[in-house]
Amino acid sequence: MGTTPTCYECEEKVAIPFKCKLCGNSYCSRHRLPENHNCTEIGHYNSAEYKSAKARGVYSTLKETAQPEKTSPIFQFPKRGTPRTSSTSTGGGRHFRNAAMTQFENRFYERALLSHPDVISFGRESVDLLVAFILITFAVSFNRLVSGTYTGEDVLILAIALAPAFILHELGHKYMAVYLGRFARFTLFKRLTLITLLMGLLPFFIGTPGTTIIQGEEMNKQELGVTALAGPMVNLVLALGGLLVLPFIPSGIFYTATLMIVTINLILGIFNLIPVWVLDGKKIFNWSKGVYGLTLVTFIALLVFQVSIFGLPY
Repeated sequence: MGTTPTCYECEEKVAIPFKCKLCGNSYCSRHRLPENHNCTEIGHYNSAEYKSAKARGVYSTLKETAQPEKTSPIFQFPKRGTPRTSSTSTGGGRHFRNAAMTQFENRFYERALLSHPDVISFGRESVDLLVAFILITFAVSFNRLVSGTYTGEDVLILAIALAPAFILHELGHKYMAVYLGRFARFTLFKRLTLITLLMGLLPFFIGTPGTTIIQGEEMNKQELGVTALAGPMVNLVLALGGLLVLPFIPSGIFYTATLMIVTINLILGIFNLIPVWVLDGKKIFNWSKGVYGLTLVTFIALLVFQVSIFGLPY
């Protein structure tokens, strides 16, 4: 049985708590109103920050996003408000970097995103990333573990390699988008999570239980391409780091784990560079075919080098 919820203000146990629409915390009947629990968010509605966001259309945009149509696709940017002021541009009127999102805007975009009926969230983005990592590890290893192909040590090595490859890849997308003045958050989706769990029954795995969603002013091709490129570049750096230290690691579990890190990062990078669907490769290809070709050739060359010199982990 679950624990009884408590009032965030007085910690009294309440069977049916009241959730504040401003701060999102739960309260008893005595403290349910914002003025009765010293709501930290109440001042925003009289602040210059809120008035500025409302003037740009952010508030009305978020209200539309918070109540999406049931038929809206998962991977679709929400409607935008008035474009934000750009701090730099690439010429020809194309914005490349915008002013950073305010705290107020970030909170509203996050609440709008998490209210989408297809979204699953455990509250914090870090927890959502951890759950996604566990799901992927399960999907990749369960069938092999049951069939006897993998041992417990193999699953541990796989998890050590998958953690930085997956989590840092998604954070690469996130922080590049934030740098370009957008809101970005990794989010789990119901259908993708179910598919990931079912993939654990198969001898192969393709997919992810979630993705990094970006909101704010609609990105142009260059911004989309640069943001998409950030993920594979993280994998490239991790793979290069592993290749540099491999010759100095003696045979054993650490050598196998490092080789697994290199292999997974290179394979993940190549897979994401396939120019189809919502994969990174399509956005990079649409932005710059030269950058796309150079990146793909680099990944393939490093994988060939790794296999020819060091072999595969198993």
